[in-house]
Amino acid sequence: MSTDLPAQSTEELLADGRRLLDADDYDAAKPLLSTAAESGSPEAAAAYGELLIATGRVDEAVPWLERGAEAGLATAARKRAVTAKDRGEWETAERWYRSAADTDGGCAFGLANFLEEGGDLEGAAEWYRRGAALGSLACKTNGAVLLARNGQEEAAREQLWEAADAGDHIAHHALDAMDTAEGKLVEYADELTEAEDAEEAFDAIEDLLYEKNVFRAYPWLVADAEKIYERAAELGCDHALVDHALVIEREQNRFEEADALLLRAHERGSLRGARVFAVLREGRGEIALAEQWYLKAAEGGDEMAQWNLGLLYKRRRRLDEAYTWIERSEHEGYEEQLEHLDELREEPDNVLAPEDESRLLALRPRAEAGDAEAATELADLLAHKRDLPEAIAWYKRAFAAGHAGAGLALGRMLKGMGTRPERLLDHYRPAAENPELAPEATDELGQLYLDMDDKTGAERWLRRAARLGSGPAAWWCAERSDDYGDKQEAVRLWRQAAEEGHGMPAFKAGRALFLRGDAAEAEPLLRLAYEKDVPEGAYWLGRTFRALGRPDDAVTWLRTAVDIHGYVRSRYSGFMLTSLFDPRLELAEVLCAQEADEECREQLDVILERSSRHRTAHRLYAQVAARQGDVEAARAHLREAGAEDVDALDRPGVSAEEVVRIVRAAANGSV
Repeated sequence: MSTDLPAQSTEELLADGRRLLDADDYDAAKPLLSTAAESGSPEAAAAYGELLIATGRVDEAVPWLERGAEAGLATAARKRAVTAKDRGEWETAERWYRSAADTDGGCAFGLANFLEEGGDLEGAAEWYRRGAALGSLACKTNGAVLLARNGQEEAAREQLWEAADAGDHIAHHALDAMDTAEGKLVEYADELTEAEDAEEAFDAIEDLLYEKNVFRAYPWLVADAEKIYERAAELGCDHALVDHALVIEREQNRFEEADALLLRAHERGSLRGARVFAVLREGRGEIALAEQWYLKAAEGGDEMAQWNLGLLYKRRRRLDEAYTWIERSEHEGYEEQLEHLDELREEPDNVLAPEDESRLLALRPRAEAGDAEAATELADLLAHKRDLPEAIAWYKRAFAAGHAGAGLALGRMLKGMGTRPERLLDHYRPAAENPELAPEATDELGQLYLDMDDKTGAERWLRRAARLGSGPAAWWCAERSDDYGDKQEAVRLWRQAAEEGHGMPAFKAGRALFLRGDAAEAEPLLRLAYEKDVPEGAYWLGRTFRALGRPDDAVTWLRTAVDIHGYVRSRYSGFMLTSLFDPRLELAEVLCAQEADEECREQLDVILERSSRHRTAHRLYAQVAARQGDVEAARAHLREAGAEDVDALDRPGVSAEEVVRIVRAAANGSV
């Protein structure tokens, strides 16, 4: 590859290649940077690795980046760390960030951000400080944002102003965001000053509860919100007491104060206060207390409390009570719930086998003596019987004694009761570190983070789950890798998900393999995709068999693709619809090559009816017309296709075979 280049020094090759790389002219840059890298230049190795990443060849980029990083190039270390981080190789990523973080602000920033995403906020703050000392404005700004999240308003503002004055526009945006957030609270307070009664007060503060992003970014604003709620409560607004409780419980874990506010709201006649008190108790696993408070609200006519109480009774298999409250609530979907209750009456699912009843009795003494394994088994049996209060009590006891499986079971149970995912993380983490439980627990832990709308947190666990064999986790991670531009990793993960029978990842892997020239590997994946209800697989199977030199199979699948194309189109809209390939054209090309002229013409007629100036269709039609001896039609179609030198068809004595040759050459642009 390098022998055709004019004689240039490594420095010249690197300089020219770097210029082309920066201009996104990858084809021109590749031979220059490849040759320079092979000469042993660390700078060229790093640049070549960067080019390979830009063209989606991360596997090949890794050794070149490491060559540059090992020579002390911070940019190479940073890019190598990013490639590892994007693939979930956390230890490798941290190692390469740390290799240059002491001297390079970019690596210090990457390390701090990496630690912050992993939950090590102290470590992140330290490296933001050290990076800022190296001159990194990004470190100064992100460090200030972290200070704000920790409630240090003055320090955060001071540091953001320093970064803004130094020219960091992100710091300006961060300051504006802080001012906007504080302005929102002022607007709520101002609107409340105009309220004269409870109803007007509620109208003024109704949306304040949903400002959770504001409270998490700037925790000091919770105090401002509390003052607003207190003023609204003075105007007789019971909802203010309830929302006040929800905010301090959610944002600051102030459980006792939240409970007191809810009880105060109930004393003032708020059914919602009683219901929310029950919801929070249920989320903590205090089933008996939750039932008591749901009942207070339900008997008072609170429809949501009636629904929640009915579902709680259903979970406990107290079916008659469940039926009464669910029916009374008339909540959306209540009829389906009633039908399920009838099914449970016919076929109860909470009856233990006689041997399990005996085992339950035998486990109690051991559990009461402190045997965590026995306590967990006992809780499992009680949970099957739907004796939830006692099951939860034993799970808690076993979990407190260090039994990871009990924590996982308790977390699952509480999740089913509506406990917020952030409250469940500590129940799942020990199981995720347990070799026997990790395959399931890591996957579920990742899902909890997704429920929290935290994709970064989810990725840390779902990458691990994928490595432990989870197909759904592999599928999710494949989409992330594809978003990062790492198609090689995406294909590996899609294939892993496909091994569990998932159709869409099979389709995506097969299509990607076909497009990179691996038709033989693509074929079984695309076939699986079609069998698993991904109809787009038919078209790509047709193309794949065509590439494999199997035209009869290609025609079969392309005919199928044509037959179902209307259905496929119905699944798309907007840009995605316009980007769909029309299988008729591909089918017509194969039919033309097979000289199946009549069927080919049928497909081309449809294409030209929709797009009368379709050049490829006209070229194909010209070949069909020529084979059928219609020189005039062949000439007309070639001219519509924009072919040149078609006058050769008018030469005297041209044979039918020569006409076909001329038309074929003209259709291919070689006349």
